[in-house]
Amino acid sequence: MRDYLSSFLEAFEADLRTLEPTAAVKRQLARYRKKAILLNDSDLSESAKSDFILTNYEAGQIKINLSADELSKARYFIERALWRVYDTPQCTFDLGTVLREWRFGPGASLGAKGLTHFVDKVIQPSGSVSSSALPYAKLLRLLNPYLRAYDCQEGYEFLESNASKLSTVPKNETTHRTICTEPLWNMALQLAFGQSVERALARLGHSISDQPEINKVLARVGSERGHLCTIDLRSASDLITPELVRLLWPSDCYHFMMAIRSHTTTINGKHHVLNMMSTMGNGFTFPVMTLTLLSLVSVCLDFQDMWIPFDKVGVFGDDIIIPTQYYSDMIDLLHRAGLEVNQSKSYAYGTFRESCGGDYDLGVDITPIYVKTLHDHASLNVVTNQLLGWMQREGVTCPRSLRFLSQLHAEIGGAYLVPLGSDLTSGILTRFPPRRYKSLQLKPLVRRVRKERINPDIQMLIALGGYASDGGGTFSFSPRTDKSSFETVKRVNPKGFTGWLGSRDTSSKFYEAVIDVYFRKETHAVP
Repeated sequence: MRDYLSSFLEAFEADLRTLEPTAAVKRQLARYRKKAILLNDSDLSESAKSDFILTNYEAGQIKINLSADELSKARYFIERALWRVYDTPQCTFDLGTVLREWRFGPGASLGAKGLTHFVDKVIQPSGSVSSSALPYAKLLRLLNPYLRAYDCQEGYEFLESNASKLSTVPKNETTHRTICTEPLWNMALQLAFGQSVERALARLGHSISDQPEINKVLARVGSERGHLCTIDLRSASDLITPELVRLLWPSDCYHFMMAIRSHTTTINGKHHVLNMMSTMGNGFTFPVMTLTLLSLVSVCLDFQDMWIPFDKVGVFGDDIIIPTQYYSDMIDLLHRAGLEVNQSKSYAYGTFRESCGGDYDLGVDITPIYVKTLHDHASLNVVTNQLLGWMQREGVTCPRSLRFLSQLHAEIGGAYLVPLGSDLTSGILTRFPPRRYKSLQLKPLVRRVRKERINPDIQMLIALGGYASDGGGTFSFSPRTDKSSFETVKRVNPKGFTGWLGSRDTSSKFYEAVIDVYFRKETHAVP
């Protein structure tokens, strides 16, 4: 179904141009192709790699021009934040505590191609690690009683790998995104350190898991009152240099990060020395970036006694929200720290604000929908639900787009109408699904490993950690889900079901009327 995406985007554009040009329609018209994956062009991949090499060169030319007072205040902020993580007073780094936080990432690692689950990785007799991280990897296994027992009996081989490997994935029709695959044990150590930084942020009241929604609220309020501005940075994670981290972070943290990072990366078989502290793919990149930028915000706003005004400040990665009055000072401070503000995505004036995927104008949500692909039944359901939701929110209809989607649903046997609250991929969400209905769901993938293949100590680690279920002679676990593998299942609503609550309001009637016209006629109850 991938070939249909261009046709749908043409129909969607035609619909948008017939609508009243409200702020939401204008925003949608400007962004409707933003994340569409129309091509998997090798030229885009090579272009992304070239951009990475250029950014890496830029990072090597950066000079930090922060004053001694600014450096002192930012460093003190980070130190005070880290003090809250450990039991020892005024301790900014405790190696034993950090190493006990280890875990494997969900993706592949160097030397572990195709192995994405913890069980697959931990039962291997060897694993990759850089020479600088090797002492810490050995100590990590020594501190874990199960890994230590295994190593004493079986022995474990560390495979030296001193460079990450850069690859690209499609981002949209004009851009690919770069990501570096790290050695296995470097990633485990990076995630462990990143976890300690996340805990420090959480104890400041700045939890990474909660911050996106907080940033959206601040952006909405800022668009309405104008007292808050949103700042976005260009290649922020790539332009945070080892020198900036050395100046702002405690020396023990800095030296540990330098030991466990990849100092070089391989691009098309050629090694490149990294001038950036860490890349996308490194396990501590995001939390370290967040705390680093938050410390610079604290310098600009002069936080008192670590008290963060959460009604005025939000930092999530490179998405920064501060009072508008500090906008110019903050940009100057970021520039002198070697960072570059993305002026086209930063807003201090006017009525528009954008942060963490939320777009707002005068306090009204005008976030557009992003149509990425139409390559299968699941993606068709997602696009249909997104379009219906956007139309309901804006009180408009897009007949060309709806007819096009309706025809696609008809080609695959009719639309699946599913209850509200279901996953967007499962079918078209409605308050009045048939009592017996069909639903699309990911095929459950189960992998079994016979216990006889696994050392008893590793078995204990797997079982006690809850990484797999004990099935007598085997361990069963679900590897990383294949998001392209779906199946149709039959479901039944409770007897006497008459629809979901809230179905009498005007917007609900509009939503259901659209479904009736374009999709319900093609739906067949499950016999």
